[in-house]
Amino acid sequence: MENGKKIQKIGFIGSGKVATNMALALINNKFKIPQVFSPNPNHSLLLANRVGAERISSLSKFQNNLDLIIIAISDSAVSQLDLSVINDSILVCHTSGSLSIDVIKSRKRYGVFYPLQTFSNQRYIEYNNIPICVEANNTTDLNRLKELGASISKNVNEIDSHKRSILHLAAVFVCNFTNAMYAIGEDILQEADIDFKLLRPLIDETAKKVNHHSPKEVQTGPALRNDINIMDKHIDNLEHRKRYKEVYKLISKVINEENNTK
Repeated sequence: MENGKKIQKIGFIGSGKVATNMALALINNKFKIPQVFSPNPNHSLLLANRVGAERISSLSKFQNNLDLIIIAISDSAVSQLDLSVINDSILVCHTSGSLSIDVIKSRKRYGVFYPLQTFSNQRYIEYNNIPICVEANNTTDLNRLKELGASISKNVNEIDSHKRSILHLAAVFVCNFTNAMYAIGEDILQEADIDFKLLRPLIDETAKKVNHHSPKEVQTGPALRNDINIMDKHIDNLEHRKRYKEVYKLISKVINEENNTK
């Protein structure tokens, strides 16, 4: 890529949920995706067909005139890539929230382009408000990644590897762990033949509150009030669900201690 040239042609390593959502967002904003590589050839063919790209069978087949190659595969697989076969003039970025930028420091030009969102095969997510966290090993490429992020999102942030790993940790709590709580609630209701949809308005209202307030300010429930009678009843109802009972007791303890410590 020539000095000062904008990112236009982007290759992808990976064809899963993150790669697919990001590739579609880029295509919708007039970027070109000439080539896609993935360890899973069936997935890569699906993505290549969706974005009008060539599916390639090895990293060495990436075109030398690409401006950027985005790595969107599992964290454990990134370090296994032989990036030395890719033309050294191409900027290469990974999309991980937890991996350091240094995992690809063997490259002359490298960076991070991390979308802070949960992705699934069931939904295509608009990128407009997704926080995109960028990092690069030089100022010129950092500005290029900021410009690329701004073309698909209003929320672009320069964040270094340490802070990004902390952000990813917090994201696991508010997303993955929260969804696990939904799954526990659904399981408890199914056992009693109660429809999970009865909880959806409560889930929606809880999410709306934290859009306008600190989560601590809007915490409610028996653990906050230290209502022992209600909590004991709940624990009794979970007697046959030992794991759920332990989760209930631990989370209740955290809520009580975090909100009532003076």
